[in-house]
Amino acid sequence: MSVHELINDPRQFSLDAYERAIDSGRDIATAIKELDKCIKKPAELARVYNGNCVDVNRTALFVTLRPSTQDEETDKATKQLLEHPVLREVIDLKWKNFGQRMYMEQVMVYLLLLLTLTITASMRPNTENVTYPIQLHAWFYVGAPLVIAIAMCPWFQYDHRLRWASLTILSIAIVIIAVHYIMQLIDVNYHYFFQFNNVVLAMTSFYFLRFELNELFGEVAEHNRLFDCGIHSMSLRWQKILYYCVFCPFSVVYQFIVMLLGGDGAKYFDSYFNRIQLPTFAALMIFVVREFVSPYDHSIRLYYTIALTTLLYILGLQYLEVHGTAGYLIPMMRRLLHDLYRFLAFYWPFQCAYACAYFLLFQESDEASYNTLWHSFVTTFLVMLGQIDLDPFENLPNTASYVMGYVLLLTHATIVIVMLLNVLIAIMTETVDGGLDQAKVEALVSFAECVLRSEKTVGLTPISADGPADRIKLLEQEVDARMTDLGFTTVDEITPSTSERLDKIESTLSQVLLLLNEIKKNK
Repeated sequence: MSVHELINDPRQFSLDAYERAIDSGRDIATAIKELDKCIKKPAELARVYNGNCVDVNRTALFVTLRPSTQDEETDKATKQLLEHPVLREVIDLKWKNFGQRMYMEQVMVYLLLLLTLTITASMRPNTENVTYPIQLHAWFYVGAPLVIAIAMCPWFQYDHRLRWASLTILSIAIVIIAVHYIMQLIDVNYHYFFQFNNVVLAMTSFYFLRFELNELFGEVAEHNRLFDCGIHSMSLRWQKILYYCVFCPFSVVYQFIVMLLGGDGAKYFDSYFNRIQLPTFAALMIFVVREFVSPYDHSIRLYYTIALTTLLYILGLQYLEVHGTAGYLIPMMRRLLHDLYRFLAFYWPFQCAYACAYFLLFQESDEASYNTLWHSFVTTFLVMLGQIDLDPFENLPNTASYVMGYVLLLTHATIVIVMLLNVLIAIMTETVDGGLDQAKVEALVSFAECVLRSEKTVGLTPISADGPADRIKLLEQEVDARMTDLGFTTVDEITPSTSERLDKIESTLSQVLLLLNEIKKNK
């Protein structure tokens, strides 16, 4: 057999044919046939895993998750390729090889980031003779175990995970016992403690900002990350340095603006979490630099840290995407938030109209709830939540004002509570009802994207069916066994534990639907 025939062997998986089938948007069957060639074949499974063995953006997983320019239905069909046994095996294999280790490391570092940011926000810089014993205890009893767990992450191996967990727990227990006795003997300088906490905050902030930038530019092949400024004698190292120092900042800002304007930007911004967390981590780095150079005024610093802390705690939800149950619910919550956004767009004119009407009606009185336009706006919004105070209307000075006030209040309550809220309930009911199947696919996509994000950061590490013994063993396990650790499986290949979880989810959703229908009837 010639070399050409060997390369184009129709019995082997072809990444080029697979990519053409996906890009065409009309030939998903061909893509499935390419994957079918790899069933129970370790060598072919390795080809799907490795791609071209050089770049992450030339792997089957990247090609499958790449944003589609086709219509929505074709894009859904492309994403459903992830349910193919071969791709699910590849995802699981990558999760075991590096994904789970990086996931645990990121979770631990993120918890340390939240801890240090919360401590920084609760302390005031340049304050003499002020002690912070609660913050100190939090660092020793929460921060120190997190540091130990982070330090142990590089030694994590999936095959020896129980041994790793035992050693990590033992190390943490020893550290906590030692800390308990040491704290009684040391006299802490809280100024240095504040600076130390800020140093750790800076390190964790840089860790995540670097991770996000690696994910953003992971779509660019490593050998293309060079800045050609026309100087032929410049070395490749300097071209790479200029790429990251000159080109990348402008590219990030440009891609972000394109995303805000609704253009087709980088795949990184397809994720709702990424749209928020990259600017959040950038703002956090600015805050940390200011803490070392020239801290903000107390009021600005307070509002800044409140906003950052709130956003970062909410963004922590993304780490639940790999959970067997929450992984289904998070995509559904996103659709419910989209429904709420559409509802608020329809509700906004009524909110403004009644807020102005109440303000004008009570502008001659001293009612605190309506004495300014802002107070009137807030009080009007709370009516939608059932917070109705009749005392201001009872205290109106004359009969005409009294009648006008109650006409406004009754029409407001009827339109907002009876009509608009029922519309919102109906919209959300339709979203929840029948949305579980779509949530399953989206949850699998989220899990696959989590694995791909890790691979963009660590780079592609090819495997071989003829490689080290542990890799061969793991690869053979993937070919011979069904996937039971992901939790994201199709109906025909579902495991008993996953089935029970889905039954519970469906039962809960049914109860929610019954409750929503009951509320509609009562309204």
